[in-house]
Amino acid sequence: MPSKPRTVLITGCSAHSLGSALALALHASGLHVIATARSASKLKHLSDAGLTTQLMDVCDAASISRCVAAVTETLPSKRLDMLINNAGGTYAMPLADADLDEARKLFDLNVWSCLAVTQAFLPLLVEAKGVVVNHTSVLGEVGLPFQGVYSASKAAAAIVSDTLRLELAPLGLRVVQLKSGAIKSGILENANGGQVPKLPKGSVYEGAREVVEAQMMGEAIAGRAMETEKWASEVARLLVKENPPRFVSKGYGASLMWFAKSYLPTFMTDRLLRDMVNMVKVEKALNHGKVG
Repeated sequence: MPSKPRTVLITGCSAHSLGSALALALHASGLHVIATARSASKLKHLSDAGLTTQLMDVCDAASISRCVAAVTETLPSKRLDMLINNAGGTYAMPLADADLDEARKLFDLNVWSCLAVTQAFLPLLVEAKGVVVNHTSVLGEVGLPFQGVYSASKAAAAIVSDTLRLELAPLGLRVVQLKSGAIKSGILENANGGQVPKLPKGSVYEGAREVVEAQMMGEAIAGRAMETEKWASEVARLLVKENPPRFVSKGYGASLMWFAKSYLPTFMTDRLLRDMVNMVKVEKALNHGKVG
């Protein structure tokens, strides 16, 4: 009698997201995928493709509890083989202009929701001696200008993941950190309702508004970002292994940022990051009141 496919639950699977692409790739690999998001309309494309879907707002304790109950009911074995904490958001803004309420919300989504969801599904994961995958970012390794709040949230998420890896090992669980680089996705649309991030009035960067806002949108790396389907396929190939690696780095700049942080002197890493966001052009605009 053939064994039942392993079951994986993925958070943050709205249409056009990385979670959606990864859910489809894992489904194609033969896993039983439970895809979650806050809205049923954002999951329809996955249910139409034959995936199991559940509603869950990862920042709402009651919503998490309802999802756990629903998933437990549908799993006769009461085992969850893999949890992928993928839900996340972005917030692009110079730290000098950052709205601290928005920053706190981002930390709730990018950091604390990972812990909340892991805690909630832990009994099912322990029963399966399963795998927890936390989606962080290579920007958690460095302080990229105009992405400081996002980078800080991903750095915190990385520490949470590292600690969970050690703490959950005695329970037979494996923790994987998915450190992604630049990938084409709908994160801005899903996070901001399609609104383009703008500097506030009175910003200290007013004289360089055009340049800074372009970098807040990721203009410097947009053309080099990895295709979503390619990223999902490569990540899925590693995650379906019996013993997946503890770290998975895919996407443009993933290896470069790790190398820079690990081996380059600070002044060289700073130069690399400054070049990535056209900081010379920002300085020129601020000093001369125009963009040359």
